[in-house]
Amino acid sequence: MKDFTSIEKQSLLKVAVDLVKADNQIHRNEVVALDRLQHQYGISSEEMDMAHYLSLQQSVERLFHLQPSEKEVLLKQLDEIVSIDNDIDFKENILLSAISLALREESASWCSIVSADGLQNECPADQIVYLEHHYCDSPHQVLDDKYDNLLITKALSDVGLHLFYLPNVIEELRKHPSGVKTKGQEYGLLSQSMGFIVPTGDNSKRYNLESVMRELDCNTFLRVIETAYNIRPGQLPFDAFLMLKIQDGHTLDDSGTPSRMVDFLCMDVSIDLKKRVLSFVGAMEKSVSLIPYDGYYKLLYDHLSSEAKTMSSIVLDSRFEFILPEANNSKVQFESSPQARSFYLLLLKAGKTGISQKCFAEALNYLEMPVASMAILMQQLEHDKRSCCIVLYNLITIYASLSTKDMDDVHSLDYIKNIIRYRSSLKNYINNGFARILQLANREQYYAVFDSESKSYRLNIGVTMFTTNGSNGIQTLAESIFWKGLR
Repeated sequence: MKDFTSIEKQSLLKVAVDLVKADNQIHRNEVVALDRLQHQYGISSEEMDMAHYLSLQQSVERLFHLQPSEKEVLLKQLDEIVSIDNDIDFKENILLSAISLALREESASWCSIVSADGLQNECPADQIVYLEHHYCDSPHQVLDDKYDNLLITKALSDVGLHLFYLPNVIEELRKHPSGVKTKGQEYGLLSQSMGFIVPTGDNSKRYNLESVMRELDCNTFLRVIETAYNIRPGQLPFDAFLMLKIQDGHTLDDSGTPSRMVDFLCMDVSIDLKKRVLSFVGAMEKSVSLIPYDGYYKLLYDHLSSEAKTMSSIVLDSRFEFILPEANNSKVQFESSPQARSFYLLLLKAGKTGISQKCFAEALNYLEMPVASMAILMQQLEHDKRSCCIVLYNLITIYASLSTKDMDDVHSLDYIKNIIRYRSSLKNYINNGFARILQLANREQYYAVFDSESKSYRLNIGVTMFTTNGSNGIQTLAESIFWKGLR
């Protein structure tokens, strides 16, 4: 067996300790097993302490890079730790199954563990919810089919899980009579009971449930959940997926203070939904039954009954204006637009690493050289692999699409220079624009930020949150001709 690196040792111990704690009781044999694991892998006291700073997502991602044979040995050891007290608890079972699926090569492409911190709401442990970033036909064909849905529901029920599929939930709520004379009124029981089971909030939703329900879909409900659970935009990795809470625990922050951390298993079901659900069920054992009235139902009722703020995707219309469909189709008004919007899309293209001050300075220096024509300049930038040239090529292309200026004129480069020179002001204009959208939750997640450590500008939000609505219809921004034309 190879020597594990320090971070791999910390990750291994983190996973093992979480499994031991999963059933909320520590057996002496489990302590002995952890002690044996520590000595076998040579885990120091300092590495034991550092393990408490890791999330489960970070730990599994580190361990995934081990050789398949090493991971199988590790999984066998984890299974022995869980079984050592002769009682595999439901929480232990589901946590170990999730870790196994996320580590094994054959399932890691469609199973991912996501860790979210700072949650205030309770998360149901016995409900598995279907969510999507945008409509995916394949999983809906399965879940909307009466017999396939019954198969999936039964398989999940056998291991103690209840499927929360919003279209079916809405249909069930629509059919329930209220027990009073409400002939012809849909959602009678829901309407009559909402004043009792949730805060009154915005009564307009309660009295217009039929209209509200028609506009509610799995994508909108994803924003509701992201908002309630403080999940960052773009953190959930798949277009269409099943999500299940597998653990509720704590990690230590930079100051050593415990912070709540909730871990989810996300299963990509954009294809092969039945096969993947049955693979997941096959990794588990039968467990206890469930109580269906809580969790995502409560989130749904809260959303319907109050004027709740939600996170939203962003639609770029034909003029590249920023529209927030889940925030009442609000348009984000930026001062100094289109410069601010161009700067935002430039940072979005750059991704999580952002663009450094040094790169911007090099880009300005590049533009000080004589330019014969814009066509020649763009040709030079397209073939130059330096970061500053990639930034300039993308910025000119973006600004040409957003503005009404004649970008074939070399004097138009003055606009590009000003965007780069006044980027700090543009960052403030961007953030002020999002801050004014009162219906938008977690607005700071959409802000442009300056990282003082790396001295770079970047966004927390990712391109998965963006779609376009132009002449080619609605499509993800990443698949648009405009986005593919950038470097």
